[in-house]
Amino acid sequence: MSQLLYPPTRPRSIAEVLDQGVLIFKATLVKCLPYGVMATLIGQLPNIYQLARGRPMVGGDHALERFGAGDPVWWVLYVLAALGSIGLWSALILRQHAVASRQQADMGKELREAVRRLFPMLLLLIIQALMLMMLSGPVIYFTRQDVFRWVMLLPLLPAIYLLIGLLFSFFALLLTPRGPFGALAYSVRLTYGHWWRTLTVFIVMLMLVLVFYLLAATFAAMMVPLIGAGDIALVTAISSVVVVALGAVGTPFICAILLAQFIDLRVRRDGLDLEARMG
Repeated sequence: MSQLLYPPTRPRSIAEVLDQGVLIFKATLVKCLPYGVMATLIGQLPNIYQLARGRPMVGGDHALERFGAGDPVWWVLYVLAALGSIGLWSALILRQHAVASRQQADMGKELREAVRRLFPMLLLLIIQALMLMMLSGPVIYFTRQDVFRWVMLLPLLPAIYLLIGLLFSFFALLLTPRGPFGALAYSVRLTYGHWWRTLTVFIVMLMLVLVFYLLAATFAAMMVPLIGAGDIALVTAISSVVVVALGAVGTPFICAILLAQFIDLRVRRDGLDLEARMG
């Protein structure tokens, strides 16, 4: 366990950061499975409601059903799913950080802290979304005007830069004594000068997650003919189980990689390795 995060003896290379993230994931997967399963199930509440009403979430003519089609019950479930997912993701990160830093994991303490931080976290995500929408808004304009398609890619560059810069604001709000605006500023300060290495870790993480999801989807597709593709109820049930399983494993993996990168950036920017040695 001492090889996971603490004490951070020195800045890590990209490969070492990824290796640390995998170590954190392996060491905390079983302990984080309850949070991963609950977060995925709660996130599926609107879909479960639609399926219970016999209105599966599909595209095409049923695209409006993705947003409840004006159903107030759907919107209530959607808000509850969003708040519940944020709270459980927060608790999951707190547990990973506790285990990696050799602290005692306490579900009650983690959930209380997650609830205490819930609305600041929601405010943080809203601010992030508004900032990214303001930067990427011109893309919609150029798309509708149907002029110089390549031009519409230019406004995406500042949005991508900002997205990476704000990547660790979630962790900063949870793991440091900062509010939403302070967490945003701190995340930008951490990634300044380390933007490309942060992007590299992020891309590698996404590729690993994509490969895992593709393998799981391929396995599920191979199982469908064996269970009877004509049984819609059975196929839907198995698909739901696969979604929950992917979320229960994929979410802790993503959080573990980002947590390892967050700590590495704090070592580089704030000198946590020196603090650990003095401690």
